[in-house]
Amino acid sequence: MVSKFLDFLLVFLSQFAGGPGRIENNLMRFGLAAVFWGLLLTVAWSRQRKEKLPREKLLVWGFGLGLARELFMFGFVALRMLDVIELESVYFISAPLEHALAMAAIVVVAGSFLRYILDDATLSLRYLQVGLGATVLCYLATFWWWASYAIANPGDRFGQAWCAWLFRVTASVLIAIAIVPLAKKRGWLRNIVLVALTFFFLDESLMLFNSATNEIYTNICCPISHSFHILAIPLLGYVYIREQSIEREQAEKSLRESEARFREIVESTQAGYFYLDRDGRFQHVNDAWLQMHGYTSSDEVIGQNFSLVQVETDQSQAQKSIEKLLKGEPIPTGEFTRRCKDGSIGYHTLSINPVVQGDEVVGLEGFLIDLTEWMRAEKEVWRRNEELVALNTIAATISQSLNLNRMMNAVLGKVLQVTDSDAGWIYLLDEDGSALSLAAQRGFSQEITAETQTIELGESMTDKVAQSGQPIVVSQVSGEHHPCMEICRREGLRAFASVPIKSRGKVLGVLSVFSHTSHEPTSQEVQLLTAIGHQVGVAVENAQLTEEAAEVRILQELNRLRAELIANVSHEVRTPLGLIKISSTALLLKGANFDRETRQQLLHNIDEETDRLGKIVDHLLDLSQVESGQLRLDKLPTDVGQLAGDVIRSIEGQSAHHHFVHDFPPESLVAVIDAKRIEQVLRNLLGNAIKYSPGGGDIAVRGYEENGQIVVQVSDQGIGIPPEELERVFERFYRVENETTQNVRGVGLGLAVCRSIVEAHGGHIWVESTLGVGSVFCFALEREPSATHQE
Repeated sequence: MVSKFLDFLLVFLSQFAGGPGRIENNLMRFGLAAVFWGLLLTVAWSRQRKEKLPREKLLVWGFGLGLARELFMFGFVALRMLDVIELESVYFISAPLEHALAMAAIVVVAGSFLRYILDDATLSLRYLQVGLGATVLCYLATFWWWASYAIANPGDRFGQAWCAWLFRVTASVLIAIAIVPLAKKRGWLRNIVLVALTFFFLDESLMLFNSATNEIYTNICCPISHSFHILAIPLLGYVYIREQSIEREQAEKSLRESEARFREIVESTQAGYFYLDRDGRFQHVNDAWLQMHGYTSSDEVIGQNFSLVQVETDQSQAQKSIEKLLKGEPIPTGEFTRRCKDGSIGYHTLSINPVVQGDEVVGLEGFLIDLTEWMRAEKEVWRRNEELVALNTIAATISQSLNLNRMMNAVLGKVLQVTDSDAGWIYLLDEDGSALSLAAQRGFSQEITAETQTIELGESMTDKVAQSGQPIVVSQVSGEHHPCMEICRREGLRAFASVPIKSRGKVLGVLSVFSHTSHEPTSQEVQLLTAIGHQVGVAVENAQLTEEAAEVRILQELNRLRAELIANVSHEVRTPLGLIKISSTALLLKGANFDRETRQQLLHNIDEETDRLGKIVDHLLDLSQVESGQLRLDKLPTDVGQLAGDVIRSIEGQSAHHHFVHDFPPESLVAVIDAKRIEQVLRNLLGNAIKYSPGGGDIAVRGYEENGQIVVQVSDQGIGIPPEELERVFERFYRVENETTQNVRGVGLGLAVCRSIVEAHGGHIWVESTLGVGSVFCFALEREPSATHQE
């Protein structure tokens, strides 16, 4: 009975799994395995195209190699059945290729499931490298020998035993290597993989046993071995598909949990959330979104188009953005406006993105962060900054000028600019406080300006501000018969505001601004104007005080100059007058009998001191003419070098112990000058050089051209001037005081006259000096243009 069951089982296995019996049984064996591998390859290929996972790629290769081996053998068997080929003639090709494909398929599949079950990419990669390397080596090692043996022994099918042994032993070892790390893992899917790999291992082991026993048990070993090989494939397929199902369930669970957490976050966040379908209709909004837009229930919004909350001017651009998002094109996060339920405008930042399922955009979702309060605060800060900038600008304008009229015009221009007004005026109270006088105006016609130069108190709204000290704001000019309203109607002005100009509680005037459009200024704008009015008031008071102080300083300076003039002139005049008085009194004495020489000396003294008095008077007259602008210059082209030579020749006889030097270039230095006045300058400078070099020495007059000017230098080898005195020597009545100069007579007007004459010619004068060495006085005059051109 048992023997009959065993016979039946062997027959069934041989029919199912093939063996050394009928050849069509092998056709069934390879065909069935090809179907299994093909199904798995289809599933893996489809998933790889969607998810592009590395492990799916490995399984595609593994299942593909398994399918290739089965199809190859299926085709080989089919061709044998049709007697197209003989087994012995091509066995050296089919045998090594069959073993190599089978071994490669098992290695790749085992490596893939190592990555699947153990989630260890590094171990999987190393296993694949070793396994595929071993497969290639086995194929290269066996193919040539197998082919050579088959050609030499075409009838000996089983002479290649060691080659088959090499493949099967290597395959068994590689399968065992894959089983070892899997054995440490727990789980029922791991168990199934272990069973499948064990079946592959048994397949190889039974065939090794069959070869070791010289194929005595072929009819038993082959069917069982092939059955293990075929059964291992659906087991691996089950694990693969089940693993996919578990991963999908986990992904769906994670997605549900993520969606639940997302909804919880969305509902609890202060940011507004919304979801739009492809038609731009709201499908979901959270409470924060409803609160931002002033709605109380989502029923008021769901199903409505997004244009419900769009500002009308933004709808076109918003529609374009929606269309871009539906095409999958992102748009940047930015600041936008929104229309609330009550019609008010709010501000927010918006981040909106497409919702993609598969390759299709199914909707849009976005988040809003409310910026309305922040924008209001920012505007307030901006307004405050603008006020500060305006006040600073006006303060800077005020500080740039001490002239009251110029300052008022500049300030009014800045006020109109910062308040965005079209016209304005500034009135200041007269000293007696009975009327307002126009100090500055902008934007009014000449006719109105002429009519409103003075406003008597009690005639206008402007004087009401001056009397009350309080601002007046008119947002809409009425038809009232009032001078101010009449002016506005004539000039097309619709609104105005007037504020007092105050300083230390006292009203000094009125500042008014006007606009062509009806506008009611805010309290902040009125405060700004009031602050400007106070600032202008301080400036007006300061200007008035400065003007008064300047007048006082001018009077003080006049008194000082008068006293200085009297002191200096009286001192210098007293000496020559005294000498004249003495000489004239001596000559008039009765009974005095002077000899001729004495009489001549007395007369010479009178003449000399009279000349000295004349010079003092001339200097005073010259300075008076310069300061009054009445100094006349008779300018003619003059050779400055020749003029200097004439002066030297006329003066060198006055000092026997000085040596005079005339140093001018051979060519003429011609300037358009008043020759008498420049001669006066040269005589003053040479006279000073003689007086302040009592020890004698050289006095040189040099001239040269420099940068289109004629420069004349008068140098001496005298006492010199201290450095701290150089800037003052050209001042009126100023003299350097030291032991040497005390003995030198003079009023201190000569150098001041020189400077005035040179500057009247458009030139300038300066001095360079070293104490104890000497001084060099220089002045520069413009050279005659025609003379320069001729040279």
